[in-house]
Amino acid sequence: MIVLLGKVFSFFFVLGILVLIHELGHFLTAKRLGVRVEVFSFGFGKRIAGWEKGGTDYRISLIPLGGYVKMAGEEAEDVKGAPDEFQNQKRWKRALILVNGGFFNILLALGLLSILYVQGVEKPKYLEEPSVVGWVQPDSPAFKAGLLAGDRILQINKRTISRWDELETLITTSPREELKMVVLRDGQRKSLSIHPRTVTSYEIGDIGILYPLPPILGTIASGMAASKAGLQEGDRITAIEGKPIKTFFELRDLVAANPNKTLLFTVSRGGSSLPVRVTPSSSSGKGVLGVFPLMETTVKKYPLFQAIGNGVKECFGLVKLTFSVIRKLFVGKLSVKTLSGPIDIADFSYAAVKSGSSSFLRFLAFISLQLGIINLLPLPALDGGHLFVLIIEGILRRDLSLQWKERIAQAGFFLLMALSVFVILNDVLKRFPLGK
Repeated sequence: MIVLLGKVFSFFFVLGILVLIHELGHFLTAKRLGVRVEVFSFGFGKRIAGWEKGGTDYRISLIPLGGYVKMAGEEAEDVKGAPDEFQNQKRWKRALILVNGGFFNILLALGLLSILYVQGVEKPKYLEEPSVVGWVQPDSPAFKAGLLAGDRILQINKRTISRWDELETLITTSPREELKMVVLRDGQRKSLSIHPRTVTSYEIGDIGILYPLPPILGTIASGMAASKAGLQEGDRITAIEGKPIKTFFELRDLVAANPNKTLLFTVSRGGSSLPVRVTPSSSSGKGVLGVFPLMETTVKKYPLFQAIGNGVKECFGLVKLTFSVIRKLFVGKLSVKTLSGPIDIADFSYAAVKSGSSSFLRFLAFISLQLGIINLLPLPALDGGHLFVLIIEGILRRDLSLQWKERIAQAGFFLLMALSVFVILNDVLKRFPLGK
């Protein structure tokens, strides 16, 4: 019950901030351009508190889910002919008011990312390392295609790949595409073709490879084989029974193949090489040590202007990725299960809040950027849809009839309702799949 309440609170908190910033963009622009704003509300529903200033009712409403701005003459049927009404403004002014809601969300994302880069960004070290394969899962798509540990992936579908973060992003967003790879093996280029499989309830792409994780021990479970043998956190396993060990996966696989058998480990500790005898315990017929690998991270801090530059660069990268995902959804190269609705967002929000301020700010920046981009798409009921109508009117040099605008608004309403129902059902089915 506590977890459920935490998820609900986190969802309302995140969405409240994002919608409030969005509406603030509309509000400030409208005020600046001389449009009378009748209501600026934090939340929806019944007014519970507030004050009036400059003809605007600043209020706090009952349901704390974002907020809204009500401008004079915003709807065609409310127009009374006053010069400070929204519909009586020039088209470029109305367009700017519409655009600045999404633009403020994008600015929020940029601001948060810049703050993170000034504060210090902690990332897993492997993400910035060369795209060298550390381990290939048996019977995986990569294994069947002939990819080997030690291969360096240079290209995928003619796109240059240099780091692991680029490699992971491309594979996870390409579950239904043939991946034509160019790899470097023993100084020679080789071409491979791999068809990813789908994994998790989101049906993301996976080919069954992992990065070169060093055989350095992290957390050691009390009472398990590693602890009993005297192994310590930070120990590097250099060999087992005289066989050199280069990655944690080699360590894991060799141990798994020898349950209840005493093995001679060569351990590097504090500059010295130590022999340690370890007897893996048995679990489901496989040997286990009771250890987790040490996940090395890097923390980078930047001066303000460089941090802003990095924030801009990351925003552009996320925008590019967003449009790539949208395109793949439309052409069927990505499953609709990759879409997230309110249930998913509540889960992610709660996880981000629990993970600390840095994770929460990054999550907030990501969602704010997505909200800003999607809201500017030319779909009815969204700001982008209204902007599209203004562009059409500008081309025609006349306003569309009230009847046409009502039809577009109705279509947008039904589209928005259908999309809302779809993403909610999608969230539910990911948790309770049919047939299970």
